[in-house]
Amino acid sequence: MHSPTPLACRLSCAFPTRISVVVAILLAIPGSWIGAIDTELDAWRCDLRHLLVELPRIHPAPFSNVERSRFESEIFALEDRLGDLEGHEIVVDLARIVALIGDGHTRVTLPLDPGIEFFQGHTGTEPARSDLVMRQFPVRFGWYQERLLITAMAEHVAGSDQLLGREVLEIGGMPIEEVVAAVSPAIERDNDWQVRYHLPQRLALADILHARRVIDDRERLPLRVDTANGPETVVLSVVPLGETVAWKRVLQEPPLSLGPLDQPFLLTETLPGLLYLRIDEIGDGPREALADLAARLEQTMARPGFERLVIDLRHNRGGDGSLSRPLLHALIRSPALSTAGSLFVLVGRETFSAAMMLTVDLERHTRAIFVGEPTGSSPNHFGDSSKQQLPHSKLTVRISTRQWQYSHPLDQRSAIEPTVLAPHTVDSVLEQRDPALEWIQGFASGTETLSGRFEGRLSYLRGLYSFSVTLADDSVVLDLPELGVSGLPARDVEREGERLRFGVDLGPQSFTIEAEIRGDWMVGYVDDRRRGGTLALRRSSSP
Repeated sequence: MHSPTPLACRLSCAFPTRISVVVAILLAIPGSWIGAIDTELDAWRCDLRHLLVELPRIHPAPFSNVERSRFESEIFALEDRLGDLEGHEIVVDLARIVALIGDGHTRVTLPLDPGIEFFQGHTGTEPARSDLVMRQFPVRFGWYQERLLITAMAEHVAGSDQLLGREVLEIGGMPIEEVVAAVSPAIERDNDWQVRYHLPQRLALADILHARRVIDDRERLPLRVDTANGPETVVLSVVPLGETVAWKRVLQEPPLSLGPLDQPFLLTETLPGLLYLRIDEIGDGPREALADLAARLEQTMARPGFERLVIDLRHNRGGDGSLSRPLLHALIRSPALSTAGSLFVLVGRETFSAAMMLTVDLERHTRAIFVGEPTGSSPNHFGDSSKQQLPHSKLTVRISTRQWQYSHPLDQRSAIEPTVLAPHTVDSVLEQRDPALEWIQGFASGTETLSGRFEGRLSYLRGLYSFSVTLADDSVVLDLPELGVSGLPARDVEREGERLRFGVDLGPQSFTIEAEIRGDWMVGYVDDRRRGGTLALRRSSSP
């Protein structure tokens, strides 16, 4: 049975339009007869009922991923448990319930101490009640190959140098796989790769670990770490609110030679053989607009000797999607980028929102080869969130206001998969290497033999497929194991030196592939008359 709520709160939920404004005014009158908020529990109940009405009213399709009855029952269940929970536990459980919406833009904005410096959005958030502000532990983690590494430690922690780069085996006596299972439900997401992005940050927050029953004491963090002398347990103390932390890091943002940016983007030729453009936000910088950067890029690509461009979107959480159009047009206009193997786009779990939209544009309108790991968002997704502050806790809940059908209506992918899978690994982190850039720098090396078997991934609108092409002097034969295709001869084969063009018929589906042999790689473009995709196949054998 649900706890009773003050009359004002019930009326506000029943009439979530202009009447609720009147109710809110009455609530503000001391001693109002309409049902003052007398207790902390009443205040939380009113906040929950407010969210119960406002989220479905604002979101364009709130119950695409969860049934409305499930969402409402979770709100009522939290309301019934309020008397048994502390404030931070309510916040975290509310974050879990909102995450059921299955939309990375719809989330509870965690009330973090500003000194924590985690990304909270492109625009500021009004502070929540001071007693709800979450604290951090003096450690930062990275999640690679389903393993948790310590990537940074506060300088004041004794023995921090010995802990950097070490794998964490347990938190609070709980194995890491159980920790992940406990914390992940409270993380908003478009897909599981977005969870992989947020997870290491959430594991550094005392209130989340306590609320999800990973640790018993919010003041202390017991870590079981695989040290040079074998597994050892270390205990870290929570960082007091407002205290600044000086960090020792084992991993800088890739590429390592460039360091942090003081602009949202950077165009450089310091990487051998590559023109490298890193964009960390879709927005204008303090010294240069994105449109001006696009013009400068276009001029640079027109110079003699230009060969390859790398656009790095791995750390781009979005911004203003309308500002990316001049950049896209500059890339489309460039004759130097008209063939596969000249444009590479680095994507990953942090590629989200407006950066995801730019990724879709690049997939649709260029012959870019995507390198890295799957994106943190889906091609079609919800976005443009509205910030709604709950009346009493002052928590901010961001709620999507638009459904972006940005890709093809048939595009049901949860992420854009890279043509070449080159994520960070435990070894690459410890050895300070960037696998994606290494792959691009080594691209096109190898034998000049034009025949042989080439294997890899084909990623486009209809999904991700294992794909192989066997070339002989007078034939092209294809294998697509997931589709049950083996030894399929290509049709209309045209070959001229290292370039080839051929057709593929798969029952009612047909498409054309234009490709080029570059050393030990076959790179090309797939055209199915609706949407294209790129392929990058590596030589597995020679004739």
